[in-house]
Amino acid sequence: TTLLCKEADATASISLVGMSMDYREYTPYGELIDSEEASLGTIVGVDMGLGYLLSTRSDSYEMLEANVILLGGDTLYTGSYLENGGAYGSVTSTTQNILVDMDVAYSYSTLLSPYLELSYGIGVGYHYWRRALSASQVETYTWYSLRPAVGAKYKMSERFSVELLAEYQYGINPKMYLNSFDLEFILSSANILEVSLPIRYQYNKLIELFCTMVFQKQSLGRSNLVYAGGVGYYEPDSKAESQYLKLGVAFKF
Repeated sequence: TTLLCKEADATASISLVGMSMDYREYTPYGELIDSEEASLGTIVGVDMGLGYLLSTRSDSYEMLEANVILLGGDTLYTGSYLENGGAYGSVTSTTQNILVDMDVAYSYSTLLSPYLELSYGIGVGYHYWRRALSASQVETYTWYSLRPAVGAKYKMSERFSVELLAEYQYGINPKMYLNSFDLEFILSSANILEVSLPIRYQYNKLIELFCTMVFQKQSLGRSNLVYAGGVGYYEPDSKAESQYLKLGVAFKF
């Protein structure tokens, strides 16, 4: 959560999170292989953040922030058996998911008027997704990322404000580990675009309530070919669209 505060040096926040998922894997020819789907709130968890005011001037300020999101829940898998192949939809099951995302970011904000401020910044992050299709087939995706971001905040009244934040995440060293064959796949790319819409209510000088809607698009590139038992395997291209709803509180101190 982006914490834009000037009254105190530090801020701690916590929010409940509900997530939706629409994840799809494709052949090199663009044919759908399998998918994972979940409605908003099926995957749930918590978002925790810390922010520290580095400096402040009459028309600008700088922040350093750290965040971690912990999520878990089930998705509906539609696809086919890994060993035997088959057409899309020949198998449906439930996948158990654990997702962790953390980052540290610097931001600079400038006040254009008493009601409007613009911000930009850069962060570094880490993403983890454990996708358990069954006890014998668990896929674990991990990567680090660079995260440039821009944003705008409009103060509608003394207590209410609304923001528009856009962040690009460039994946570094994206990998997928498959437990059933003890194989590690090197993904060719990981690119994520995220847009957030936080609405904030200043309850008093030390407490802020917020509701944030997040829209995210993710694209992972096809991996290298890895052999096991004389058979070649690869992790296909994939695309995902996810939404997050966050309801939380921030404490300034």
